[in-house]
Amino acid sequence: MNSPDERGLRLVYVTDHDITQMDGPEINERDFVHSLLDGQVSRLALILPRNDHKYPKGVDVHFIPKKSLYGMVWQQAKLLAALIKVTKQGRYDLVVTRLGSLPLGLWAYSFMPRIPYAVKNVGDPEFAYLRTRRDLKGLLARLTNPPYKFLYGRILRGALAVDACTEISIQKNQPFARGNEKLFLVDNAVNTSLFYPINRREARRRVRVEHLNPIIGIVAGLPWEKGAQQIIRTVHRLREKYPNIGALIVGGRGKGLDELKSLSKELDVLERCVITGYVPYREVNNYMNCFDVGLAMSSPTIMKIEGNANLKIRAYLACGVPVITNHGSNPFVGKQGLGNYCDWGDEESFLSALLPWLELSSSERKAFRKRASAYAQQELSTTATLRQRIAFWQEALLKTGQLDRTTHKLLKATKDE
Repeated sequence: MNSPDERGLRLVYVTDHDITQMDGPEINERDFVHSLLDGQVSRLALILPRNDHKYPKGVDVHFIPKKSLYGMVWQQAKLLAALIKVTKQGRYDLVVTRLGSLPLGLWAYSFMPRIPYAVKNVGDPEFAYLRTRRDLKGLLARLTNPPYKFLYGRILRGALAVDACTEISIQKNQPFARGNEKLFLVDNAVNTSLFYPINRREARRRVRVEHLNPIIGIVAGLPWEKGAQQIIRTVHRLREKYPNIGALIVGGRGKGLDELKSLSKELDVLERCVITGYVPYREVNNYMNCFDVGLAMSSPTIMKIEGNANLKIRAYLACGVPVITNHGSNPFVGKQGLGNYCDWGDEESFLSALLPWLELSSSERKAFRKRASAYAQQELSTTATLRQRIAFWQEALLKTGQLDRTTHKLLKATKDE
């Protein structure tokens, strides 16, 4: 049994996700690492692919090779070796991980855990959406899903705690975790040091969209699959009511973008629709701060498979921008008055959700920005969600007798301060 003499849990974080990549899970994991460095844990070890980040003194960092098609087994062997080395020291309470595409190292560790482990951000173990794709990613998903589920099931069964960011994901993982007691919901989180309000006029000057007002915006890796067409059609429909209305569509590459440009040309709103393509992640805050309203939708297929815990919703709100998203998702948006809901592909539904936010006065918009960004900081930030996880992990360790009551009282006192 571990009994730390300092305040806070002592954690080992292990992942094969490359946090230098600015895409999908890698972004989430980079932000999670940064939140771990903010002082909520008393001791920290990191096992992750090699990077040039400067880590604070006292953090025990172990690098493993980056993932490659031919070096995956070698990477997983190095991950397991590092994990065994760190956990045998007896200086930590819990291993925390997010599983990669073929988690052989964690699977092997599950047979010999020196200390318990928790799994964060589990998704769809069936790869249901990816398997429908007719490209290389779809082919790889179909080939790797059977062995993945074999490894995945063993890992979740042995885990102390497992979290997901949607109720649908919780339900899908119940058979693998074999029960609800270890599963808990943690909202997707935004890094509020990267997304925050700035002067809207200055943001529009930087992005060169000063001629547009109001602006309906979207940021997405595949904006044509997230509702961008709906924005273009709405700009066309409202151009007489709002003579300078425009769309700012950020992200994506290739054929999908060409189709969006063709649609805007067909509807004679090409000059009103700024379709940027890929934008470096650290510049996205400038673009979001141009928006009067941000759209963050998921298709019915995605809603059925995964739900909608779109990170962009949290980022819009951190920037002080109201959001429009799917009915049946993200209940805090409605409860906190942070946006509206609409139905996928329904222009009337989108219009009724949109118009109240376009009609805000400048004082109302200013008050909303302040309230929304404060809510994101307090409830949706990486710091806030780490706090939620730590509370659940502490309780789970105590219930299983793997955290003594003296330590638990000390941790609780720290939390209540």
